[in-house]
Amino acid sequence: MSEAISLECMKGVCAIFDDEVKDSSSKAAAIAGHLDSLGFPCLRYEQPPTKVHSLDSLASCSFFFLDWKFGSENSSLGGSQGLLDAAIVESIKALHAVKHAPIFVFTQDDSESLKERVEALDPAAAQHAIFCRKDDVSPESSEAIADRLASWLNDQLGAHVFFVWQSQLRSAINSLSRKLLASDKNWPALLAVAHHEDKVPPESAISEMLGTVVMNRVGALDLSLGLEAKLGTLEAAKQWLGYKGDDLDETALRGLDTHHLAEVIEAERFVAHEDLPKKPRCSGDIFRYVNGANDTFWLNISPTCDSIERDGSRAILIVKVRWIDHESALPDLENRKALLHQGAQVVEKAHEATILNANAGKALVADFRTVKVNKCGSDYHRVGRLLPPYITYVQNLYSSYVVRVGQMRMPEALIKAAAGDNSTEE
Repeated sequence: MSEAISLECMKGVCAIFDDEVKDSSSKAAAIAGHLDSLGFPCLRYEQPPTKVHSLDSLASCSFFFLDWKFGSENSSLGGSQGLLDAAIVESIKALHAVKHAPIFVFTQDDSESLKERVEALDPAAAQHAIFCRKDDVSPESSEAIADRLASWLNDQLGAHVFFVWQSQLRSAINSLSRKLLASDKNWPALLAVAHHEDKVPPESAISEMLGTVVMNRVGALDLSLGLEAKLGTLEAAKQWLGYKGDDLDETALRGLDTHHLAEVIEAERFVAHEDLPKKPRCSGDIFRYVNGANDTFWLNISPTCDSIERDGSRAILIVKVRWIDHESALPDLENRKALLHQGAQVVEKAHEATILNANAGKALVADFRTVKVNKCGSDYHRVGRLLPPYITYVQNLYSSYVVRVGQMRMPEALIKAAAGDNSTEE
């Protein structure tokens, strides 16, 4: 490892699933005790995750330990290797559904062999696990648990950033709760009255207020928690990715998956309907107008305060949008290179706004020539929401479009004269 990885961002509870974990003479009990001494309070379960009620309550865990065999041949998981392998796959998937975190899978046999068998059953499940022998992570082992956690963090930059950010987020939430709960305990009711009188759903307004206040307390990402050597400078980030020189060389980039990269970019600008609260309507909501084979899409460009349905349905300003492939949104390759050097993305027409990587690998294009005021009733189905600052960008361009002033076309002869071209056509 090129730098010492701090585990401070992972401090918190962990969980171990092993039928011998409460036997004080077992290796599992020794590992659990060692975790307690390291500052990772260990929750102990004698049954597999698939048999634990309220597994979602373990979302605060920093990592998990999972016994492959769960004891003897008479285990509830069955005695055959195939049944045990299938059961461990289900347990890994259950834990990963709770949280993306290291999952140590214990075995007394060859860990590489177990990894290969799990990969054959479910490659994705195998990627979420760290296969090891109990002896390798026991308190007296030279390959201590802390070293394995640090190695996992070092190899998983995205997860490392998330753990650091979550650590800062928890601190911000705790700080805010101490401040707010030390004052009047009934402030939510006071806010609810104000929002009800304004005919704004208090559940969304209070949640938005708390979210805004918390995020402004989180601050910048703390790079000192093992991220400085990867993200601290432009040179460090390029070196981590495996750049060769200054040019983008995709063949040299470290494990670059452009599909997943596009998903990250999309998550920053678009939220699908199923991940949004049902109410209220907001600026940026995108609707599909159901009209047989001629369905169309519309973007709400009204301010959020004007979009909330205070008294039943309320008309909003919507602009027609379409989804296009990026090849259609971007210029030709040579002009694209020039735009990249200028920091631009696309060349837009005066009546359009284009958002690349808006959803499902498509670009979103808003056409300001087709707008209408509509209540967006039952035949308008929300499909998602375009997030700030992208909806703000569309609104700004629309504002410029509707107040634009036309100019006289310059005579071609004057343009040629200004360019030093005095030639005349025969």
